Order: sequence, then structure tokens, then C-alpha cells
Amino acid sequence: MLEDEEVKKKNSEEILKEKRIKRDQMELDAQVIAKKCRQKERQVKLYRKKEDETILERNFNNRQRETFRTELAVVSETYETKKENVENDKKDIEQKTRERDLLNKDVATAEEKEREQVSTITTLENELKKLQNKIQGYKAEAQKLQKLIHQLEKDKQKYGIEAS
Repeated sequence: MLEDEEVKKKNSEEILKEKRIKRDQMELDAQVIAKKCRQKERQVKLYRKKEDETILERNFNNRQRETFRTELAVVSETYETKKENVENDKKDIEQKTRERDLLNKDVATAEEKEREQVSTITTLENELKKLQNKIQGYKAEAQKLQKLIHQLEKDKQKYGIEAS
């Protein structure tokens, strides 16, 4: 009978030891995940900053494009009134058109970058949510294990008292 209690006590101690090891491992896992979360948050901030810069650049390019469009309209009106400068005006118009096309290309590129960044931010935010959910799961499991360890320690004391 004493041998059975000793075996139970050893088994209980082994279970407690295993539970503590699992709890420690889960805490380490939670720390690693928390570190990854912080890294992802920094990445999200960086992408948001880049997105803001891209938006500012796009707005600047839009204003420039509108300025060039306005200038092109003025040049076109002047073209009617100054027939003797027709060749010079044609050259100016062609140059302005090229600049406008380059700006349109820049705007299109900036918009594509913005879409990519929004997509990346969404992906990172989803990963962040998944990691946060994982952390919550680990915390809940750690609490369950702590309760179980506490109960096993109570049982250990109870059986120790009964054995005495």
C-alpha cells in the first residue's frame, strides 16, 4: 500500500514536472510570438508611412499635372493669336505633352505602389490578428496548467498528510 502511494507520488511529481516544462515552453513560445507581433507592427507602421509619402507624392503630381494642363490651354489660346510664333508654340506644346505623359505615368506608378502597400498592410494586420489569437490561446492554456498544478500540489499535500 505504501508502495502504491509512493508510485502515485512519483507519478504526480513527474506529471507536475512535465506540466511545468510545458508551461515554460508555452511562455517561451508566447514571448517569441509577441516579438514577432512587435516586428509586424513596426512593418505596418513603416508601410503606412510609405503609403502616406506616396499619397503626398501623388497629390503633388496631380497638382503639377493640373498646372501643366492649365499652361497647355494658355499656350493653345496664344497659338491662335500669334501665328508668327507657330513653330515655337508647337515645340512648347509637344514638350508640355511629354511632361504631362510622364506625370501621368508617375501617378499611375504611385497608385500601383499604393495598392500594393494597402495589400501588404492588410496582410500584415491579418497576421498580427492571428498571432494575437495564438497568444490568447497560449495564455488560456497556461492558466489551465497552473490550475492543474495547483490542484496536484493540493493532492500531494493531502496524500502526504494521509500517509503520515
